[in-house]
Amino acid sequence: MLITSCDNVLDVEKLDFDVQVEKTTYKVGENILFKLQGEPRYINFFSGEVGNDYDYLNNSRYVKNNFFSFYFTLQYQYPTTEQQVEVFLLKDFDGDRSDYNVISNLGSDKKIDVTNRYPLVTARNGESGISNKPNLMDLVKPGDKFNIAIRYRKRAPNTAGATIWFSNLKLYYSNGVNSSETALSLKNDFLQYCACNENKIPTRSENRSYNTAPTQYIIMWPNTTATVNTANTAAGYTKYSVASEQDEYWVTKQYTVEDGFEIKDWSKPIKSYTDPKLTFYNYVYQNPGTYKVVFEAKNASAKGMKSLTKEVILTITE
Repeated sequence: MLITSCDNVLDVEKLDFDVQVEKTTYKVGENILFKLQGEPRYINFFSGEVGNDYDYLNNSRYVKNNFFSFYFTLQYQYPTTEQQVEVFLLKDFDGDRSDYNVISNLGSDKKIDVTNRYPLVTARNGESGISNKPNLMDLVKPGDKFNIAIRYRKRAPNTAGATIWFSNLKLYYSNGVNSSETALSLKNDFLQYCACNENKIPTRSENRSYNTAPTQYIIMWPNTTATVNTANTAAGYTKYSVASEQDEYWVTKQYTVEDGFEIKDWSKPIKSYTDPKLTFYNYVYQNPGTYKVVFEAKNASAKGMKSLTKEVILTITE
């Protein structure tokens, strides 16, 4: 009788692993070839960048934002040849959002025109679309107070004006690793009625989210036959007179530029158990700095696990 044991089959395989690079200084955008030796079953990669840093693998950390934006959906239902929407960032605005002159008379340090950062504003093709997300961090810093203002404009001698549907306004932040997005309420963050130039042709521009219909739009339209409140005590009262120029502002409530938020750093798996032997790995850095690169090799079985890390310090230059 021959008695054998298969217990050794369950033992963790011997772990032999090493990493080599041709040099330790590279330029931004230059390909880095890591030569891998050994045959571990699993390999994880850590570039040393925020979000993929081995030193923070078991600890979350707070990372400041480097990207701030807002974006929206805009539709010109009846497009015309002139630009009729402008976009502004109001800084430290503490005035009356319903007073056209207060908003219009703000200096350029308080009312920053960012219209040229939103190509959708001038894309008068009659179709709806979502605007891009331009980085506005060059205009603000964490802790700054700001409002978002949309101005509807109608200029002589044109007599027709577009009916413009504005919706889906969102704030967007990113710290280079994670991002956050907040949908703003058209009903709660805007006034029911716009701040209108007193020379504006009678118009019933209104935040339609206040109505019973579940439409989430602010609709700007030069309707010369619309009914207008005439009593000073009437809700939403606005003074109108027939004139060739017509402007109105929609201004959000005030927000604060967020500083950042916590992130979790993770490994990047580059080889799993079923993958063939990995003999090299390529990586490119987009920003200069000094990075601790870590390769984590593992073998595992039902009886346990073996782990081995190899570090390479790289300097990335411009």
